[in-house]
Amino acid sequence: MANVNHTDPSEAETKELTYPTHSTLDDVGVDPSTDPDNSQIASPNKNYRLPNWLANDWQLNDNLDSLVPTATYLTLVQEEARIDKFTDLSRKGMRDAALSEYGAVRVEKTKGSDGKTTEIKHPSMIDALVTHYIDILDNLTGQEQFPVVSSIGTMVTQFLADRAVQAVRIDNTNLQGHDEIPEWFTATLDKKYNASAQAGKWMEVHKQIWTYVGYNNDPKYFTNYAVSSRLRNLGKYMFQQHVYSEMQKATVSDLKQFVDAKYQC
Repeated sequence: MANVNHTDPSEAETKELTYPTHSTLDDVGVDPSTDPDNSQIASPNKNYRLPNWLANDWQLNDNLDSLVPTATYLTLVQEEARIDKFTDLSRKGMRDAALSEYGAVRVEKTKGSDGKTTEIKHPSMIDALVTHYIDILDNLTGQEQFPVVSSIGTMVTQFLADRAVQAVRIDNTNLQGHDEIPEWFTATLDKKYNASAQAGKWMEVHKQIWTYVGYNNDPKYFTNYAVSSRLRNLGKYMFQQHVYSEMQKATVSDLKQFVDAKYQC
């Protein structure tokens, strides 16, 4: 049974937890349909310009060593990540994805030397996570429990941010002129689905653990930091891949010319 002498987060001043976010090569897919030959990026030592597909949402930072989201783009992603702004359909989609991917009982089939098949049923991934966290919490004091429960909430915000980045990209994409759906767009749809399923999985785990330790009200998710961190790392990656490499290690003077071009593609 849970320790009833717990610290209720609704009765204490808390601050949003932060966490490191790392971008990978899978974070960004180039859209070759908009600029297959990189023709919209000028040659080194000229007025550098961002390709249209990038300049709509990104700009150089003050140090000229990374990309940062425009204010409009940042706001769009932050709003998309807010769970309290989700439509009923979005909530249902996230939950359905989570249950489909992580809520089913897992069946392991083995064949013995006698040729007979034996089935072993394992708990769903969600149920297994809840069980493991309960085992941990039962060995902690009420004061120690809160950081553990909060860390699960941090996982939720991370995947809500991931989902929001992909959702906004999908919403902002115009596929007119494409006879077939581009592979990069299909990959973006998959990334959104996967992030939705992960967010839904951890939200379900968080909800059950939150109830188990006896906290009041429902957990809340503050996603602005997660979104800012996600976009910051994404901007660094895209600068290296789509700006810096095209400039062939341009000088600071070259970069200033790039800024003066004002991305007029």
